[in-house]
Amino acid sequence: METLQQSYDRITKLSLREFRKLVFQRDPSLKNKPNYSFLPTMVSKERQLKWTGCEGPTLVKNTYDFVSLMFLHAYRHGLPNNRDIKILDYGCGWGRMLRLMPYFTNIDNIYGVDPTVKSVDLCQDYNVPAHTKVIDEKPDRIPFDVKFDLIYAYSVFTHMRDHIAKNALDLFKDALSPNGMVCVTVRPRAYWLGRPSGGNISQDQRKKVLEQHDSTGYGFISYHDNKHGGPTEWGDTTFTLDYMRKHWTGWDIVGMDVTDTVSMQRLIFLKPS
Repeated sequence: METLQQSYDRITKLSLREFRKLVFQRDPSLKNKPNYSFLPTMVSKERQLKWTGCEGPTLVKNTYDFVSLMFLHAYRHGLPNNRDIKILDYGCGWGRMLRLMPYFTNIDNIYGVDPTVKSVDLCQDYNVPAHTKVIDEKPDRIPFDVKFDLIYAYSVFTHMRDHIAKNALDLFKDALSPNGMVCVTVRPRAYWLGRPSGGNISQDQRKKVLEQHDSTGYGFISYHDNKHGGPTEWGDTTFTLDYMRKHWTGWDIVGMDVTDTVSMQRLIFLKPS
């Protein structure tokens, strides 16, 4: 009987596009084929929409675009192109991004953390190939005794207060390998003008947060204040490059990019300075 790694080895010989199709099970003909029973099952359409704002082919395309662009930059900036690299998904949710990671490394090198117990449960229940653990909303350590070559946080810093973001970056630095790299996504100022996601805000709130963003380079409205209800430490956030260069001390911004599909998630690539 083949191991789980051997099962993934069979399909990592495919192109990344073909691999994507398999791990997100877009092909109904694979549903009852035992050779693919090791693959993660997909969360419901309702859960996809609730957690990511999109579902089905759109979600798969957005995920593929982020992951492929992230690895293009990571390899450009020294990430080894081998099956030994260790990867951490910080804020892994139900394992959306984690499902593609076996294409780039062995499954034993894939890790994920999330502050929501339900997220970690879903990763395990749906057979996502990763070591996953719950983490505090403002943790004091990454709960794995591992040095990571790549840490990414997709749509996480877009919801953090500035001091929570800085705390996360401090943890990343402690958890990185000597030539390790970080990729986070942030929102631009335009987010406050269009508000493509999140709860409603008043005109007064929009004016105030734009003034905050323009004067400091950082804008934030907590979930508690934008009609979502919820913790005041989390909400909707925007950062400028100048703010990051000034306040994210100990880090160099070595690259940035944006996908064609999600313009409000700007990729920022960081290495310790």
